[in-house]
Order: sequence, then structure tokens, then C-alpha cells
Amino acid sequence: YISDEIFANSEPILITIEPESTAILKIEISSKRTKEEWSRHFEELKSNNFYPLGLCSDRGTGLVEGYKQVNRGSSWYSDHFHEFRDLTAVSGKLERDAYAAIEGEYERYKVFENAKSDKNIEKRIKQYEEAKEITQKKVNLFDDFSTLTNILYSSINFFDNTGNFQTAEKVKGELITIFTIMEELDYSPIKRVVSSLREHIEDITKCYVDAQIIYDNLLTMIPEQNILDFLCLSWQHEHKSYQTKSEAKKYHQAEGSFLLN
Repeated sequence: YISDEIFANSEPILITIEPESTAILKIEISSKRTKEEWSRHFEELKSNNFYPLGLCSDRGTGLVEGYKQVNRGSSWYSDHFHEFRDLTAVSGKLERDAYAAIEGEYERYKVFENAKSDKNIEKRIKQYEEAKEITQKKVNLFDDFSTLTNILYSSINFFDNTGNFQTAEKVKGELITIFTIMEELDYSPIKRVVSSLREHIEDITKCYVDAQIIYDNLLTMIPEQNILDFLCLSWQHEHKSYQTKSEAKKYHQAEGSFLLN
């Protein structure tokens, strides 16, 4: 299952979908988002003969606890979108700060240009140089963080660029390295987000443990490693094509088709 809570006019809507087809299995307006409400939601799915292999969701307490109560022993997987969403928020703030600093630098430059007396010119030059220094720091911070987040998003793919399966241990090691470098940027909002991600790293990488079972089974059916590599990469590009738009979507569709051929 993929389950979530959405809202209309402040009223919670509980929704569960089948992840591959995205068919809605159950959707309902509810007055609460408690463990009891979600338990009833999942019990009704069972009464209609829907039995989950696992649940992927955010960390909503009622949602997760309700699922575990009804489906004891079944797996729960943390949703990567929600896990890494705070990184996107930080990136957005850093970008806004960088543009604001560029605007501030330009304003300082205009003031400097209008200065007449030697004393005023000297004062405005100093202000302009200080603004340039601030801008450079903010732009560098945004660039460095953007580079690291792009590397992070690549590192959580199931397959690397050559089609090799990425094990849980490999992904975990790469994430820890990226988190360490992010913390060295010495920006408190980044440190807060990274600290939370470190606490959740076992949940973040759990899906690779189960995916390896699927991959190992595929190896018994397709023992030719290079063929399996192409097949897996093709699947990954097709998967990404559903998550992107415009040129990126066309790129993933073309790559997936090429590798499959």
C-alpha cells in the first residue's frame, strides 16, 4: 500500500492506493487521523480481500500505528519523498537568500556610483565590498548544497549508472558520507535536517534490503549479468519518467526504450 492523509476545508481525507497501478483502493473523509481511524480503514480493506505486502508512507503516527495493528508482521517503509522534503525546503531558502544577496550587492553598487565626495566614495566602496563578500558566501553555500543534494538523489536509486544494484549497506555508506559533508557547510538549518535523517537512516534504507531479494531472484532467471543490467536500468528510467515532466520525461522514456532494445 501507499497511504496518506490529505485535506479539504481542514477535513482529513484518508487514502490508500495500490502503488504500481495507482488505483485508489479506499478513500474517505474522516473526522480524525488517529490510530483507531486508520485501523478501521485497513480492516475494511482486508474485508474486501486486499492484503498488503507492506506500507509506504510518511511518519504520521496514527497512520503507521493503525497499519501495524491490523497487519502485524507486515513491513513499513518510510517514504523517501517525505524523508528528504526538508532538504528541498532548505535548498529553496538558500536560493532565495542568494538572490536577495545579489540584489543587495547591486543596490550597494548603485549607491556607490552616485557617491560624490571622497569620504562618501570611500564609505560606499567599503559597503559594496562587504556586500560582494556576503553574496559570494551565500551563492557558494547554495551551489555546494545543491551539488550535494543532487548527488544524494542519485545515490538512492536502486541501480547505479551502469545497472549495478545498490545494496542497503552501499546506500547507507554514501548517505552518511553526504550527510557529513553537508554538516561541514556549517549552516544550522542543514545540520538540523541532517540530524533527523541520520536518526531515520535504517528506515530510509530498509527498502533496499527487500529489493535485493527481488534482484537475487531475477539473477536466477536472467543469469547473464549484462542483460540484467540493461533491463534494470530500463526499468529505472521508465519509473523516473512517471515522476518528471517535459524534457526530462522525454529523456527517461528514450533512455528506457534504448536500453530495453
